[in-house]
Amino acid sequence: MKIWRTSLKDTPETAINNRRRHGRLKTEGTESSLGSVVDMSASGMRVHRKGALPVHEGEKFRIDVQIDKEVMAIDVIVRRVRKLGRRKFEFGLEFINMSDQDQIKLARLARIAATSARAMW
Repeated sequence: MKIWRTSLKDTPETAINNRRRHGRLKTEGTESSLGSVVDMSASGMRVHRKGALPVHEGEKFRIDVQIDKEVMAIDVIVRRVRKLGRRKFEFGLEFINMSDQDQIKLARLARIAATSARAMW
């Protein structure tokens, strides 16, 4: 979906290191049932969580994401787990089994969250 593209151009060195298919939108005040959503793209999101490690790489589950008082249930697979500190984790989640209608709804909600994040800077 083109609405997810960023205006940044890849330089040769970043093109090699960047395996992402879509640009990211930073979010502010976006929460999920796993933790705080840091950023989103058309294919996934990054989430920070304090506390125990509830999921592991390769696990599939349904997550609730709340953006601007609207909640959306999304199927995800955990692609990456990174420890940020004592009992603090970062998760790279990939969206799976999304319908076209859900992708459109998520794109609209992510734009709202990204606009809120820019307004706070």
